[in-house]
Formats: sequence, C-alpha cells, structure tokens
Amino acid sequence: MCKAMRCRPSELMGFDEYPMAFYFDRAVFYFGTHVENEMEKAGSGKGKSETQRQMARNMVMQRYLGVGQFR
Repeated sequence: MCKAMRCRPSELMGFDEYPMAFYFDRAVFYFGTHVENEMEKAGSGKGKSETQRQMARNMVMQRYLGVGQFR
C-alpha cells in the first residue's frame, strides 16, 4: 500500500516521533524483503507449472500473514 501511495509505513500508521517511525519503517522493509525473497525462491522451481509456482508463492504468503486461519 505504501508503494502505491508513495509514502512511508510510519506515515500511513501516523507515527510522528523520529525513533519510533524510523524503526517501524526499517522493520516493515526487512519483513517485506524477507517475504518477497521467500516467495521468489518458492516460485522458482524448475519443472513446475505456472499454477504450481503460484500455489507455492501463495503458501509462503499464508505462512507469514496467516491468511485464512481465522474465519
């Protein structure tokens, strides 16, 4: 969302104080980079169809964000 709106995560969440905003932005960056790398690894298997690669990327996203755990 921040990429689309071209703002920092701390601005989106309303953090004004410097140390808190800086560390929050850094944590979001590291988390996002880690998840993107894991998704790239999961979706880069040779011999897999595009559907299988997409399912592997979705499973990584579900593991980190807990999508679909609560109903």
